[in-house]
Amino acid sequence: MSTLILGIHNHQPVGNFDHVIDDAQKRAYLPFLETLEKHPAIKMAVHTSGPLFEWQKRETPDYIERLRVLVERGQVEIVGGGYWEPILTVLPEKDQHAQIERMCREMETTFGSRPRGLWLAERIWEPHLPRILAAHGLEYVALDDSHFRATGFADRDLRGYYLTEEGGESLAVFPISFQLRHLVPFHPVEKVIAHLQTLGDEPGNDLGLLMDDGEKFGVWSSTNKLCYREGYLKRLFAALVKEPNLELSTFGEFLDNHPPLGVAYLPTASYHEMGEWALPCRAQKGLMTLTEFVKEEKQELTHFVSGGFWRNFFVKYEESHWMHKRMLHLGRRLEAERATGRLPDSTLEQAEDLKLQAQCNCAYWHGLFGGLYLPHLRHAIFERLIRAEALIASDENTLTVEDLDFDGDEEIVWTTPRAQAFIKPRGGRVRELDFLDIPFPLTNVLSRREEIYHEQLLELAAIESKRSEKDDETEESVKSIHEIVAAKERGLEKFLIYDPHPRASLEERLYPAGKGDAGYNDSWFDFSSGLFAVDLPAESDGELRLHHDAEFEPGRTLSLTKVLSWADGGATLVVRLELSYDGPGCLEARFASGWNLNFLAPAAPDRKVLVDGRPARRPQLRSKGWERAKRSLALHDEWSGVAVTMQADEVVDFYREPIETVSLSEAGFERVYQGSWIAACRDINIESGAVAVLSYRIAMTSLK
Repeated sequence: MSTLILGIHNHQPVGNFDHVIDDAQKRAYLPFLETLEKHPAIKMAVHTSGPLFEWQKRETPDYIERLRVLVERGQVEIVGGGYWEPILTVLPEKDQHAQIERMCREMETTFGSRPRGLWLAERIWEPHLPRILAAHGLEYVALDDSHFRATGFADRDLRGYYLTEEGGESLAVFPISFQLRHLVPFHPVEKVIAHLQTLGDEPGNDLGLLMDDGEKFGVWSSTNKLCYREGYLKRLFAALVKEPNLELSTFGEFLDNHPPLGVAYLPTASYHEMGEWALPCRAQKGLMTLTEFVKEEKQELTHFVSGGFWRNFFVKYEESHWMHKRMLHLGRRLEAERATGRLPDSTLEQAEDLKLQAQCNCAYWHGLFGGLYLPHLRHAIFERLIRAEALIASDENTLTVEDLDFDGDEEIVWTTPRAQAFIKPRGGRVRELDFLDIPFPLTNVLSRREEIYHEQLLELAAIESKRSEKDDETEESVKSIHEIVAAKERGLEKFLIYDPHPRASLEERLYPAGKGDAGYNDSWFDFSSGLFAVDLPAESDGELRLHHDAEFEPGRTLSLTKVLSWADGGATLVVRLELSYDGPGCLEARFASGWNLNFLAPAAPDRKVLVDGRPARRPQLRSKGWERAKRSLALHDEWSGVAVTMQADEVVDFYREPIETVSLSEAGFERVYQGSWIAACRDINIESGAVAVLSYRIAMTSLK
């Protein structure tokens, strides 16, 4: 007699669109539950992440009630987790406990008992977790069987659970079967049953565990048709019940009735693909080459070939690193506020909950689909951080200096009652600018980078080009590349442009005078890599000065001074740039100062560009080109009620271009608008010792 534990993990990220969640509810979560209700002999473990659970409580309370009935009759075991679906291991220990306990309390309140086990987001395991989980009475966690194989466990050793410990606190660790995950629902039910029949070959070593994403049963590709209209899930459940030598169990029942197989100490790990994605592009290529070599030469050793560490996403993507360190910074601010006693506990608790919501993992990394590349998910993280910061903001300007992102350079955090700027001395750049009135993260952009799957797009483009030329390309080769991936529009390969460094704002550049565009990557010289000297204001409402000298050509030196201050009650950042030249002859160039800004929806009619107070000739955010001899350029988001205006002190030329990345979605390659580069430009012709000045304001206003 063998045993099978079934489980599903249902999740939607913080900030996902209501219509997307509603679609998943109708195509996956609800029909799965309906099928389960019709098969009372099937036992399941169910984990629902906090963001989805909050949505279901609000929008589909009947679903929660129906799930509660299955729990009461012993058919469903509820599995806990971090409530807002964070990567627990990258949180301060206090927040790890808060996330876990919130889920335990919510599940106990709703379903009548505390969870006995935990679903670990993305199965990101680090060895300290048993101690954390034990504090909440949790007894088990489910991990990929690759975690075990990486330490030398063989397939025959993975048909049960093991005990591990940290600091004397014990935890049961169950291996999720890679083979079962890949069989269901993509292979015939008969093949699944045949595999399960092999589990009982060795007495006492007979467990199979399948726990996977609920979206796999209705959202992914054509699985809704397969699982429900074609009846795959119904046939699977019926076959499991009929199998005479198979017992269905929950985690808790199995723990109560079966001893552990032994002791296991597992390394820091996740599933194999996550290890690949965490590596930089060049290293991914090397890992793929090594993996293929080992498969061909020593198949049995492939389990020892692993990729990177999840935390390396903070190295691979500066935007992920910054977002994570901003979240940690908010945590430190909240601790400091508690110590002062200035704010009521209710306000601090509200801000604390917003911080925990901002720990939802999805926007912090990127694999094949979405994640960090989805602007609305990043926006949701920043928006919650800013809402919390608006709650605790002072009535006066504050200025602090600290190495917020742990890169060795101290950032300047300059906050007013209405806005905040995070300024990096490296490049003298504004890393983040936020409007607190709404609140809104104005500078939520993503730099353009090479991704390993871009090679597939280039292959696809080459085949499409041959097809358009009516070459004799065989239908078989065209089919094979389309089986890899498709493109949602033609010509995407033209957008495979990569930025030289992560973007920020208040970036100054020189271009050849009067020629071409003022594109982000097209400059003659820029100051982004220079370390600026900082002269802090005597008072937090004074002027901040940043200065840097740079040799941009042999014997020719530029000196740039940036003078910043706040106006309009702290809703306007005033910028004065003084560029001096030292060298032979004159310096003739176009001098530009630019900002990378994002209002998310580039083609929506309620997002528009205004020039000198009137709609631009091409008012869509995604448009590109010059607005010459003007005084102001504004971006309006009527949906959010936010506007930002770049107001020059004299007539200048404005240049703008979209920031567009190419990434993978479930429908194939797609172009994603990540914001716009907006630059104020003026032509200069200055002699040695002379100074050119460019002054403007960045005004943030509410349209509501």
